[in-house]
Amino acid sequence: MDPARLTGIMLDTTLQAIKAILQADATISREERQIILKILQTGSMKQKSTGDRVVTRSEVASMLGGKSLRYVDYLAAEGKIRKVQVKGKQRGIGFSYESVQALISG
Repeated sequence: MDPARLTGIMLDTTLQAIKAILQADATISREERQIILKILQTGSMKQKSTGDRVVTRSEVASMLGGKSLRYVDYLAAEGKIRKVQVKGKQRGIGFSYESVQALISG
């Protein structure tokens, strides 16, 4: 069966049973278990799109052809690229991959 057809077909009780089975298997990590359950719930095997990706200051500088970190900060201050708060970090700031690509493509 195509995973895309699972949406709306699988009962919640079935998902709970699968979750219990996955938790009992010590060879499957918590992250892998969450990915499997997400695929079953959404019916999509597609993970985060590149638009959801967060890149660091140094990655942005490299993407822009080796520009300086100060230049990246300047672009963010001007609103030309979008800053993103990284989950789980109070001070960790990254940049939206999508906004950097938009800047590069013009």
